[in-house]
Amino acid sequence: GQTFAEKAGTFTNKQNRVQRIQRAIHPPEGTRDDVRILQELARAFGQERPMLTAPEALAQIGGAFTGLSWDRVGDLGAALEGTPFKGTA
Repeated sequence: GQTFAEKAGTFTNKQNRVQRIQRAIHPPEGTRDDVRILQELARAFGQERPMLTAPEALAQIGGAFTGLSWDRVGDLGAALEGTPFKGTA
């Protein structure tokens, strides 16, 4: 796996705010990022999945959050209001 400084993506902090992270350093050769590890795990269970960029991955999982998108998160982050998941109380 890779450290946070070697990844691009998003995280949600304890104030329920989604923030982007950008790769600050290149990872050592031969390491795999989280998406590649999950892709390989899915393949081991017979599920072929395409490699996704950080914006593509957020587009797929972000649908569970009302109004969340890569553009909305932007450089300053995006607050998740109330209960973030659609259809939950």
